Amino acid sequence: MPNGPPRFPEDDDDEDEDSHTGGVTFARIYANDTALPEISKDKPIFPAGSMIVREKLLKAEDTTPELVTVMLKREKGFSRKTSDWEYFVIDGAVSDVKLSEKVGSCSKCHAQAAETDMVFKTYLK
Repeated sequence: MPNGPPRFPEDDDDEDEDSHTGGVTFARIYANDTALPEISKDKPIFPAGSMIVREKLLKAEDTTPELVTVMLKREKGFSRKTSDWEYFVIDGAVSDVKLSEKVGSCSKCHAQAAETDMVFKTYLK
């Protein structure tokens, strides 16, 4: 189980090219206390229980996300293909899990970030 409430890294309003829409979106990134020590390392190795949450915003000033994506590091052996990460996509109201997967489109894309334990560093600027 992840520890404590999620927290912002230093810069919380990153603009990035969103692969899901092909356009520019904005993001707020949160990490729990388990993930936080690894998040700024060049080559992080996140322990089980690490949770990273990204709120996808259409405009920098938006207060309600369009959707929320979650990465949850599971116990060793959960999924060798994903380095033991499980992925979730949740609606912006955080009332409906749209997707839960350990292999699929999320893991295929995140495989490009294998050197940083499947976590894109651009999201963590």
